[in-house]
Amino acid sequence: MNLTYANNISNEKVIVDSKQIVFDNPLIEKKYILFFPITSLKKELNYKINNNKKINGYDLSFEHFKVSLSKNSRELWINNNPYFFTQPTFKYKNELYLPFNEFINYTGFKYEKIDSKNIIKKEKIPIYNKKNIKLLA
Repeated sequence: MNLTYANNISNEKVIVDSKQIVFDNPLIEKKYILFFPITSLKKELNYKINNNKKINGYDLSFEHFKVSLSKNSRELWINNNPYFFTQPTFKYKNELYLPFNEFINYTGFKYEKIDSKNIIKKEKIPIYNKKNIKLLA
């Protein structure tokens, strides 16, 4: 994906528990939504990433739940329950980008924006019950 006028490299900062995070790949703003690279917050938010070839995406394993998401999709699954981002994920520089604010809220962290600082606080652990939803072809 090439960055166009609709996609801009963002100079915004991300702070997790009072520590500013430095990303290998940049934050990107697309259609007024801030996106972040999937690997950039795994240490701070304590999740593991595994490829999932079956869904052409990734599984993110948190301590109490699992998130599955695909490339170029608005859909994400948390403990087998469907949820949706307002904008789809996308690849840039070999990295999957996720909508920042929505991902943070789905994973149970407190999000606050002050000026150009995106502040994340580890506040609550969400409880997502497992539902065995079966997809029919």
